[in-house]
Amino acid sequence: MKLEDTPLLKFRSDTVVEVRKELNLDQDAIDKMLQTFEDWIAKQNHFTRKEFDRHFLETSIVHAKGSLEKAKRTLDKLCTLKTLLPTFFNKCDVKNEFTDISVCILHATMPVLTNTNYRVYVAKITSTHVDSQIVLDYCRFIILEGYALRIKVIYVVSTSKAIDAFVTLLKQVVSHKVSDRIYVLKTVEAIHEFVPREALPKDYGGDQMTLKEADENWKRVLSEKENVSYFRSMFAARTNENYRLTAAYNDEVLGMPGSFRTLNVD
Repeated sequence: MKLEDTPLLKFRSDTVVEVRKELNLDQDAIDKMLQTFEDWIAKQNHFTRKEFDRHFLETSIVHAKGSLEKAKRTLDKLCTLKTLLPTFFNKCDVKNEFTDISVCILHATMPVLTNTNYRVYVAKITSTHVDSQIVLDYCRFIILEGYALRIKVIYVVSTSKAIDAFVTLLKQVVSHKVSDRIYVLKTVEAIHEFVPREALPKDYGGDQMTLKEADENWKRVLSEKENVSYFRSMFAARTNENYRLTAAYNDEVLGMPGSFRTLNVD
């Protein structure tokens, strides 16, 4: 897999090598895992889509820390969530379909990688009219479980006492591992002790474009016809529960009793 710089994301020349080394994977191992992954997908009768880009599949394996079995479960859960909770996925045109969100938050993933190959994501709440429960559900079900996002650390910057209540709720809906990585800071300057300035936006004391500029760049690129078409095609990657072998699976996805152990996986 070769990574090339884009208007939104920059890469280091050794990123792929270092990440694969960290996961104890080489090109031959990756190729074999991808072939096994594709063979497994082809056998999942309840998947409404059977073909996925290999870059997407390798990224899924990386998110799963090199575990193919975990990557399989994550993909199954993501497709299932699109079926059970479609309102979180069916908006695909950022410019025209996310206007309700845009007035509440400025957010963007910053272009450069840190020295340890992590990216900095910055979100700023710009309105008090934010449904915290929806935010928490999105964080838990979609970001952490559906996309299996690997989180290094979360810094919440605020002097408001209300933020403590929100953080308490957030810690209750994430795993203990993620919960232990959430910290509240009182000033923007305090971030500089933990996050390199070269990865932060200018308005946070960093070297990158402002958060508003980054936010607008993401909206512009994600709203391009090619990307909107891709998002819509990925939304179609759902499940037909009539063909799933285990009916109890949906309960497990939503945090109710059930088990992956009865799934038919290679």
